[in-house]
Amino acid sequence: MDLSHLFAYFRQGQLYVRKEIHNMLGGQEQGGISTPRSAPCVFLFRKERASGYVEDDGWQLDGFYHFTGEGQSFDMEMTRGNKAVRDHRRAGKVLMLFESVKNEAGVYRFQGFMNCVDYYHKDIDALGNVRRIYVFRLAPIETYPTSHLLSQSKIATHFLDLRSLALEVNAPLAVIKFGHYLGPASDSLHLNYEENQRNEYHQRVLTLTKYVIQRANGFCECCGYPAPFYCENQNPYLEIHYLHGVGDYGIDKPSNLIALCPTCHRKAHAGKDKRNISAHLDAAAANVENALDKGILKLVTAAIIIDDTQRILAAQRKTGDLAGYWEFPGGQVKPGETLEQCLTREIYEELSLEITDVTPFMMVDYDYGTFFMRLYSFLCKARGTPVLREHAQIEWLEREDLRSLDWVPADVTIAEGLCNDFNL
Repeated sequence: MDLSHLFAYFRQGQLYVRKEIHNMLGGQEQGGISTPRSAPCVFLFRKERASGYVEDDGWQLDGFYHFTGEGQSFDMEMTRGNKAVRDHRRAGKVLMLFESVKNEAGVYRFQGFMNCVDYYHKDIDALGNVRRIYVFRLAPIETYPTSHLLSQSKIATHFLDLRSLALEVNAPLAVIKFGHYLGPASDSLHLNYEENQRNEYHQRVLTLTKYVIQRANGFCECCGYPAPFYCENQNPYLEIHYLHGVGDYGIDKPSNLIALCPTCHRKAHAGKDKRNISAHLDAAAANVENALDKGILKLVTAAIIIDDTQRILAAQRKTGDLAGYWEFPGGQVKPGETLEQCLTREIYEELSLEITDVTPFMMVDYDYGTFFMRLYSFLCKARGTPVLREHAQIEWLEREDLRSLDWVPADVTIAEGLCNDFNL
């Protein structure tokens, strides 16, 4: 059972028989931490009135779920189950938390999919024995859809300013080391530290989510089409999808996240072709992040100019390696520009046309070898008479004639999309 099946099968608040869980997914049938070998998860079972039961485990005022590690005698060690909990994200696994149901032997209520945020240790266990006890702090896996983010920047290059922060969120949080006793004088310091840790965790999730949403600039990073609607805060609605490890949630590196429209998001989880979709998403996120690492990413806009008779303008390149090929006119985004501002500037510089009625159409990623292009195309109208400054010639074409031209590689997908889109 992969992550998408886990998310579909296990529902928060539902009851499950522990033996049946193990029959299905494997793992040790005893103890509080179970580590199935072939399933992408680690089970956490909190059983009331078990030997060494820790009453302080569970949801605490700091906003995290506290879960005591395994080991009923001597000092706990960061091995086996404890290590599996600490390193679950690195291992590509999700934590699944269950609590026992009173008077129902072997029955557990599923509390949800969790992330290990950090851990601390105590010097005394629940039975009063002096020994080292590890306590993990867990947070529900979650995402911030664009409807919950602050208003996005309209600047197309804004995500570049966020990238250094997004890369930092993959660093582990510090280990917390508390003594077994916190007297009255320490309580406020304790709660303040816990509150800061909780705020830091959520801020890191928010930072990474915001970066990926800004990177998409309002377009789905799978199908390439624009977000299906705008939220009340004017953000284009997209959803965050995690490619490995913790499904659609949690803290991770930017190349493990991608912004999707709701349809592609559901296909990634439940579509019959989800394996191929997963491979496509892996490549899409990795390509753009690798290009950023190498400093070869170019953000480019393209205008699909349509006249009153629904003909589309194509322009032939005059110079360069792709001279003689056809393209939708446009150019590279400058720092501080929105996509629409770039498009307006480029079309005026290249053709002396004033564009109007700009509507997002499609985003295309293409690797030219020496650079990687993320191309944003827009449907638009134009006022004025074209003046050729950078092109050899232009043609006004019916949609069905678009396939007759030799397009520059990145524009081929846009031309095909125009031929196949019957809503234009």
